Amino acid sequence: MSIHASLYTYLSGQSALTGLIGGTTSPSPRLYPGTAPTSAVLPYITFQRISSRHIQHTAAASGLAMATFQVDCWDDDSVNCSAVAEAVRAELEGHPAGTWGSDTIKGVYMQTQRDTFEPP
Repeated sequence: MSIHASLYTYLSGQSALTGLIGGTTSPSPRLYPGTAPTSAVLPYITFQRISSRHIQHTAAASGLAMATFQVDCWDDDSVNCSAVAEAVRAELEGHPAGTWGSDTIKGVYMQTQRDTFEPP
């Protein structure tokens, strides 16, 4: 399983988040790796990997990496969009070590947060 699929699986299993974005068709909930289709119904979330730094080991490949993801929340209602963003933050920030799918996660740390408006 890729880290993208693992992140999707984790986020789509969080009822506090999925209750805000809804969705009953595939993908369900309205959570999209990369860009959302033009037919996507608001609100929804997109996410993408911005960078990965692979950890080197002198004896062999370590299999460890530090990945940076960008998560975007989309809605035409700024209050609801902020609620979705807060739910994403609450589910991810400071997440303890564990397993998402076949990926071992050592920790999740939020770097920055900002609000912007893009007119339709």
